Amino acid sequence: MNFEDELSKFRPSLDIDETEEAIYAQKKEDVVDVIQQIIDELKVSQIRKRK
Repeated sequence: MNFEDELSKFRPSLDIDETEEAIYAQKKEDVVDVIQQIIDELKVSQIRKRK
């Protein structure tokens, strides 16, 4: 194990605030959110067909 090589690869971990920002910045939708959006769109579509 080359200590100098390993040390050069080191990246400090993010602070809690930075970690939160990194996670929320991704804005990836949860599968449940996607399914809920599909259901809502289907409901609106069905309502429009009835009119």
